[in-house]
Amino acid sequence: RKDLVKEPIKLESAVRLYGNKRNDSVIAGSHISVRTKSFYTEMVGEFDTNAAKITKSDVGFSWLLDQTQQPGDTRNTSGNLEVSLAMRNVTALFDSSPIERTPSTNGLSEEDPKLSISFYKHSVVPRKVLVAVDSRYALISNYVDIGFEATMNPKQFLEEGNNNSQFPLEMSLGASWQINK
Repeated sequence: RKDLVKEPIKLESAVRLYGNKRNDSVIAGSHISVRTKSFYTEMVGEFDTNAAKITKSDVGFSWLLDQTQQPGDTRNTSGNLEVSLAMRNVTALFDSSPIERTPSTNGLSEEDPKLSISFYKHSVVPRKVLVAVDSRYALISNYVDIGFEATMNPKQFLEEGNNNSQFPLEMSLGASWQINK
């Protein structure tokens, strides 16, 4: 029914195939992405033709929750919340060789699979400023961004389970505040 559809769904997709030379290797790759208004996904894969091995296999999903002001809304801020789920080195999950135990500062090596979930909040905070040459107010926006990410090695979690009390989990937190005058 037409009264149930408020606006049509817009779907964008892209497929990119590429090849390049890195050092002594020839790399062939693909990048596939699909985007709608509030959902984005991408898959990236690269293959080293000389070594005959996959060098990159990444998958990511992202949801954008629109929180802009609606008519009659009394909130002072507007902005978006983005939730992402990414898996790096997916093919390493299916590799039967043991987990790389190379020392690293956070317990996660570059060759191991990494599962990460992240949250990113972008807020626009309007404020009124008195203009010096006029008795009217000017509306100026400040921008506040806060992000959080947690990353783990799912292969190590599946192999060791609860046997390891030193399970490596990397957490990151970031924030910025842009003040305009």
